[in-house]
Amino acid sequence: MPSIYLRGSAFESSVGNETYLLVNGESRGMTKNRGLNTVILQPDGTVKTQTSHDVFGDVNLWNSWADWVNTQTQAGDLVAVASYDAVNNAPRGGTAERLLKSVGAQTAFGITKGSDWRMVRSPYALLFVQGYSRCQEVSQPHTGPNAHLSAQFAAIYQHNDYGGNSQALGIGRYNLKDILIGNDQLSSLRVPDGLRVTLYQHADMQGNTRTYTADTPSVGDFNDQASSIFVEQVATIYQHGNYGGQSKMLGLGNYTMA
Repeated sequence: MPSIYLRGSAFESSVGNETYLLVNGESRGMTKNRGLNTVILQPDGTVKTQTSHDVFGDVNLWNSWADWVNTQTQAGDLVAVASYDAVNNAPRGGTAERLLKSVGAQTAFGITKGSDWRMVRSPYALLFVQGYSRCQEVSQPHTGPNAHLSAQFAAIYQHNDYGGNSQALGIGRYNLKDILIGNDQLSSLRVPDGLRVTLYQHADMQGNTRTYTADTPSVGDFNDQASSIFVEQVATIYQHGNYGGQSKMLGLGNYTMA
C-alpha cells in the first residue's frame, strides 16, 4: 500500500539534475544513469528489480525497455520510470509503443520538441500499474523544472493474510475488466491512511458493499465476492481540537455543516 513520489530530471534543468523514487517517504535507490531509470515494485511497495536504458544514446532501447518491463512484471505490479540527463522520444511501431499505449501513456512520444538537440534534456516521469489502462505521466521543457509525480495506492490480494496474486489500485473506479486478480477472488487488502476502498458485490458498482479504511487481512463474509471497486481519497474531520470528539471521513466534494 505504497505512497509514491517520483522525480525525473535532466541536465540544465532549472532545479538541478535530481532523479529519485521515494516509497512511503524512503528512498528506493533508483539508478541515475543517462536515459530511463526504471524500478518495478510489488503492490505493497517492495522493490522487485530495477535497471536503466540509455534511450538517448540509442532510441531503439525504448523497445528493449518495454521487453524488459513485460518480462519482469506480473499484472498488478507498479512500474516507476524517470529520466536522467537526456532522453529521446519513444519510437512508433515496436513493443514500446504497444506497452505505452496499453497503459494510456502519450507524452513519451513527444518529450523532446523542436530541432535544437538540447531539447533531449527534458525531464520525464511515468508511473503505471502493469495490465491497467491508466497511468500518470509528465514531462517538462528543456531548462524547466524537474518532472514530479506522486500517488497513493491500496493493494488487493487473492487470499487471506495478503497472499496469492495481488494488484496495486490508485484512486479511481475499477470494473470487472480492471480487477487483474480476477472476479470474485478478493480476500484481503491493504489501505493506507487517506484512502477509502469500497468493494461492490456486482459489476458497475452495484449490489452489496463493504468499505475499508485500514489493512484488512480477511474481508470475512465478503470473501470472493468483489466484482467492482471504488478507491477514493478521504480526509477526517474532528469535533474538538487536537483530534478529539466525534470524527467523520469525507470524500472529495462540497459539504455544508448542519
